Amino acid sequence: MRLIDRLTGRHAGWDFNAAELKEYTGYIKNPARGWYQIHTFKIEDEPDINELEWCIDRNDTLAMTIIDIACCRDRDLSGAECERIRRILSFFAEHKYDVIFRPVYDHEGKALEREPVFFEQVRRHIGQLGEIIGEFENTVFICQGLLVGNWGEMHSSKFLSADCIARLAGTLIDKKGERTFLALRKPVQWRQLYGGAGWLERGTEDRMGLFDDGILGSESNLGTFGDRPEAEAGWNSAWSREEELSFEDKICRRVPNGGEAVFGNHYTDGISVENTLLTLGRMHVTYLNRLHDIKLINRWKQIKIQGNKAWRGRTLYDYIGARLGYRFLIRGVNIQTAGGYAGRMCRIDIEIENTGFARLYDEAELGLKWINYYGKHDTRLFAADMREWDSGRSYTVSCTIEVCETPLYIYARRKFDGAPIYFANASEKDGRVMLGDLFLTDEVKQ
Repeated sequence: MRLIDRLTGRHAGWDFNAAELKEYTGYIKNPARGWYQIHTFKIEDEPDINELEWCIDRNDTLAMTIIDIACCRDRDLSGAECERIRRILSFFAEHKYDVIFRPVYDHEGKALEREPVFFEQVRRHIGQLGEIIGEFENTVFICQGLLVGNWGEMHSSKFLSADCIARLAGTLIDKKGERTFLALRKPVQWRQLYGGAGWLERGTEDRMGLFDDGILGSESNLGTFGDRPEAEAGWNSAWSREEELSFEDKICRRVPNGGEAVFGNHYTDGISVENTLLTLGRMHVTYLNRLHDIKLINRWKQIKIQGNKAWRGRTLYDYIGARLGYRFLIRGVNIQTAGGYAGRMCRIDIEIENTGFARLYDEAELGLKWINYYGKHDTRLFAADMREWDSGRSYTVSCTIEVCETPLYIYARRKFDGAPIYFANASEKDGRVMLGDLFLTDEVKQ
């Protein structure tokens, strides 16, 4: 009957029943963002895969793996040791985790005792590790640090000159594969690596981000920032908190930032909920350790959200966790008649807000699904790059389809592995969100 109508010029009036698109405040399991916990390994020991099975949190999509290679301080990694790292990364790949990878010489605060004597040994280790990362570029989301420093955090080491950082970073960049991001501990280290014209573009091309294990711990984030303004300190020295946060706001729209939040005595108590959220937003924090600092984590779990209607009564911990990284909330749908085919076409406009602290950093596919005029399942991709969607801003995506009786669904998924990206609205198990029902009304003659 519909085909006859098309051939004879008949068409139908139509209407649309929009779905209720209120914000969902439950847990959303999205890739490459959120809380994580740490799994520490010594390279000389066989990983206990059975124990790992019990330790992982299956609600997480991120896992940090710390690999201690101090036993190799005076030699290259052996083939057997490299295979152990591969087995560890293979485990997390099989369980569909995005890995925050941190190789270290020290996880006890004794870097000067445990690091190699000669820089060249460090550089060779970085090269070996970079090759392994390259094999697992779809699993290793971020590689933190450059091996050196207490806990691998790039402080208290003799290998932290601008020249050492440049040579180690260069070796890792050459080996690590296209998808994996890298991260330096301090903004000033990032600036020392990328000076001169085009610094932001070059850093983005290298996928060089930041990590901070002292977030909110003090005015300087426990040594992350300095105390002098940019004009006085210059490009190659640490700046005051306000200026460093502005710098992070700029670069971390393009590359990830995350780490650990810390309870700082006589400092954290003075930070309001609003300023806590503002700081995490300016840093564009994508991931945080859920087990450190437990005093701060418990404090966040005791604080109730007041102003936000959808979140009223939920904890600050829940609210922060929901906003780590990207969070796409469908705000509304508008459908109107479009030109062509004598009114048979309609234009669909969908407003989506990124309510997270950060952007999505992986390429994604965003599309509309419906049952077309012939009763077939159909898909239309939107011409939108979700990686460009800033936190706190709304964007409208549009497409035109032929009028028919059908439910309309929107979906998003990560391109390289097809992992669903769930919206902050009620969703189907596969991530689709129903926008509403399009239906035909009275048939009329042209």
